[in-house]
Amino acid sequence: MNDRLQVIIKDYASILNSDGNVDDEELKQWVLLDEEIENKSDLNIKKIISEIRKHTKYLDRKEMTDRRMVLYDQGLTDNEIAKIQGVTPMAIYFWRKNKKLKSNFIKKGGCNEYWENSIEVAKELKIKTLLLNKELELANSRAYEEAGIYSYSDYSGGFHVTKETFLEIAGDNIFTIKESNIEYYKYKYECTVDGMLFYCISNHFWDFKKEGANANQNTR
Repeated sequence: MNDRLQVIIKDYASILNSDGNVDDEELKQWVLLDEEIENKSDLNIKKIISEIRKHTKYLDRKEMTDRRMVLYDQGLTDNEIAKIQGVTPMAIYFWRKNKKLKSNFIKKGGCNEYWENSIEVAKELKIKTLLLNKELELANSRAYEEAGIYSYSDYSGGFHVTKETFLEIAGDNIFTIKESNIEYYKYKYECTVDGMLFYCISNHFWDFKKEGANANQNTR
């Protein structure tokens, strides 16, 4: 674990010390949102949360909190407080959010009240987006492992599947073969089953006798 990550962990531990109970799910959101933490795999996030919990009891709660509040009362922004305390701006944001304190950025003419609210809403949206992206990544991984499905495309409204899965799904059903000028995506095989579109992309035309599919299938 590098030195900078240790600083980030200690900083989050200080927030937990000063602001009371924060459950692991909320702490996970903080870590996912922190741009200085590059590795956001489930395993690494669990390790970081564990380290944060370990460091919590070693910090001087009152000194850190009092100093941070003094800086805030002096009108310093999140970035300025973070620089002085050697922590991340996002950590100050979460500390301020838990304290229900407004951003000092507006007082320095950085934005008006409308834009201040927009910035806060944007940060919340970023948290939710990161969490949803993580859930989607896990769902895609599970779909591939269990059913040979790469992903779902909102654009085509269909499921991109492996060759083996497509041949299994197509079976005796009618399917479509589309040809394009793009070498890698030269042939697109599509089959609709129970109202759901499944497709597979190939750079060559399949020999269905070799592929094990029914040679007498209808195509269109």
